[in-house]
Amino acid sequence: SDRTKLTFCASGREDSDVLGNGRPFYIQIEDPKERSIPFKKFRDIEMGIFQTKLAAVVKLQEICKSDIKRIKDGEQHKRKHYYALCQVKADKINSYSHAALDIEQKTPLRVLHRRTQASRQKCIYSLEASPVSGETI
Repeated sequence: SDRTKLTFCASGREDSDVLGNGRPFYIQIEDPKERSIPFKKFRDIEMGIFQTKLAAVVKLQEICKSDIKRIKDGEQHKRKHYYALCQVKADKINSYSHAALDIEQKTPLRVLHRRTQASRQKCIYSLEASPVSGETI
């Protein structure tokens, strides 16, 4: 067939609630018709994506294999920050602060369709609890 095969690979989750300033990604082109893409063409692609109002892409450029490795490695070594509102007894709040804590995380339900069920070692680097005012549940 005359169709070009493209593979989109992103670092981390693409869920809209966690995107922040975006995620690095690359597109692998199998058997490209052009070996080098001019700078202006990348800017035109960025503008075309922006005009859809569905997404924005910045700094498109050609990359090499070492860049791909950095994108993939970044996903494994990135520290994420989470916040949660939990109800606990006031006298127990200080017991929820730790310097570091090793845990096992089962594969999240949202990715079971593409990953096998397994327990993976994770580290909670810090955990902090503080009281908030409000009604109890």
